[in-house]
Amino acid sequence: MLKKIFNHTPIILLFVVILAGAFLRFSQLGESSLWIDEGYSINASTAIMEHGYPLLESGQVYTNQPLVAYAIAGSTGLFGLDPFNPWSARIPAALFGVLVILMTFIFARRIFENDWLALGCAIFIAFLPWEIAWSRQARGYTMLQFFLLVSFDQLYIFLESKKFRASFFAAAALVLAWLSHGLAVAFIPGFLFTLLVWLVTERRKVSYIALLPLSIITAGASYLGVKFVQHLEIVNYLSYYNSFVLEHYMVIFILGITGFIIMILRRNSNWAGTILLGATAMAYVIIAGYGSTVQYRYLTPLLPFISIGSMYTIYYALQTMVPRLHKNSQLIPPVASCIIFVGLLFFAQHIALTPTSTLYPDSPQSNFRDAYQYVLDNQTENDQVVSPYAHLTNIYLGDPGVLLPVSLTGRKSELQATITSNKTDYYTNTNITDDAKLFNPVNRQSGFLIIDHMARQRIPSTFNTAMSKQYFQLVYFSPSKEDGGNVWVFKY
Repeated sequence: MLKKIFNHTPIILLFVVILAGAFLRFSQLGESSLWIDEGYSINASTAIMEHGYPLLESGQVYTNQPLVAYAIAGSTGLFGLDPFNPWSARIPAALFGVLVILMTFIFARRIFENDWLALGCAIFIAFLPWEIAWSRQARGYTMLQFFLLVSFDQLYIFLESKKFRASFFAAAALVLAWLSHGLAVAFIPGFLFTLLVWLVTERRKVSYIALLPLSIITAGASYLGVKFVQHLEIVNYLSYYNSFVLEHYMVIFILGITGFIIMILRRNSNWAGTILLGATAMAYVIIAGYGSTVQYRYLTPLLPFISIGSMYTIYYALQTMVPRLHKNSQLIPPVASCIIFVGLLFFAQHIALTPTSTLYPDSPQSNFRDAYQYVLDNQTENDQVVSPYAHLTNIYLGDPGVLLPVSLTGRKSELQATITSNKTDYYTNTNITDDAKLFNPVNRQSGFLIIDHMARQRIPSTFNTAMSKQYFQLVYFSPSKEDGGNVWVFKY
């Protein structure tokens, strides 16, 4: 009787962990303000509801994260959208955030063949603040994580069984991951590397039918790789990412990479280690060494894989170094799971027991909601609204106003990509202003200028100088928990 209870305990606890994870992801989902990137997703989803596909007002088709845009369109179409409490737009991310917990358990269970060890990995993902925060944004990172986990899980099955169905699901899930977020391209080399190593080392005769979906992925990846490199402004940010990992996730990454290596060295878990190391190490190098800008959020898809490696390191250490536990081997997995949770508590920044939407230091979360609420309450019929984010102005006020063009990355090419050939905004087709128009006391009409900290750092110094003059009056300041998230509202 006790043995049966013991055997079912991890499944019962998994249910509890999933419920807790769901609470942390869904509770007060609309309390934080929309930020810049969420506006892009919602803008595309609005276009989908109007046209059936993401045709923007400028006549351009928005191709970034199409699966996410359609999911948000379905959610907001069903529940409506209140930009001042945008919980409906964030439901897909929260839902997939919960599914990531479950899929992490499934993948880990397949590797470990042990519920307790898989539970430890699920606990890690369920309570990790970064995982929770990105599950509460109208973006595609949790969807990307889920499909990557499915893809590599099915790849593992294929390497073990050579089943056509698994190779098809692995390829299909990788395509869905790419449709969720273009970052999936960084994981394709690891996927193909693992497959190549398997083919070379095993020298098995594999059905051509089974390899067909993977061959299609290879051809598609090659095409995307060429297109990617052609448009890439390569800057090596490896030192930035390394510093970030050492400061925030050093223990987790060290344990994870160690676990991958141990798996590879122990022949009984050979392909699990190769898959996990290939997925994480190669993706990390591509993200950090060949990106066009620093985006620490791009490391989030690595975390479920890292959690599995960390769990294996702890399990192996207990098995090797604690003789008493070695004699009672069934106690090792639950002890390892407990160590994961206690370890999370010890490193306080790695656990959250209340809902959190804080993305800092990766993404400035400016409090646009309060700034736009002020404008909405005080705007007259003749007032125009100028902002670097016309798509947010359109979402909050129902009219895009006028765009103040700003490169968010500081690169001229990025700024040019947001302006159409007709010199209008790419996202809303609204008109563009500059300092000559905006600050000319003869031609200038009355209105509001909404600008955040990041944009003030990017705009020419003449803008900031002009904003300090008499005809620009600061009427509202919307503070943020982080210095980079402040918003100013000027009346002119």
